Amino acid sequence: MTGMELTYPTDTDVFRSTVKEWLVENLPSGWFEPGFEMSADQKKEFQSTWTRKLFGGGWICASW
Repeated sequence: MTGMELTYPTDTDVFRSTVKEWLVENLPSGWFEPGFEMSADQKKEFQSTWTRKLFGGGWICASW
């Protein structure tokens, strides 16, 4: 039995970079830092706006 091959096509790297760049630009400052936390008010604000941000960026649509 051989191990799984975990390589991806080159265009996948481009897509991953695009997604990461968008997340860095749109998630709260410090999101990727160790120990990042949000207050209850910050969490509430994030939850009320995040879906609209995703939709505005073309990353989410209605689903069942």
